[in-house]
Amino acid sequence: MTNQERYQAKKAAAHKREMILGLGDDVEVKFQYGGKTYRLRSSLFTYSDGRVDHSLSIWQDTLFGRGMNVDKVTDTSLKLYNFDLMDTKTTYSMDINKMDFTIGETEDNTQI
Repeated sequence: MTNQERYQAKKAAAHKREMILGLGDDVEVKFQYGGKTYRLRSSLFTYSDGRVDHSLSIWQDTLFGRGMNVDKVTDTSLKLYNFDLMDTKTTYSMDINKMDFTIGETEDNTQI
């Protein structure tokens, strides 16, 4: 990878990071990663003292999809975690540059 390619990848990752951190309350965005479609959910909770907690999670784009919470959004990845029934923690690092947010669903409005 050349210096120019590294610079472009870093710039693209920074843009995606800012987009993710800028999501508002009750927002859901679809994206593709590793050939599968996922949903990134964002929610905001405001405490009585004025503090705001921004919560992010990622879910499979299926009817009863499994999900993971976002622990941290870094310059290069999303750090994910969840706990199973026996309180065993699972973690995963999702590469921001491999997340494709350009999903466009076409609707077929053909009348039969």
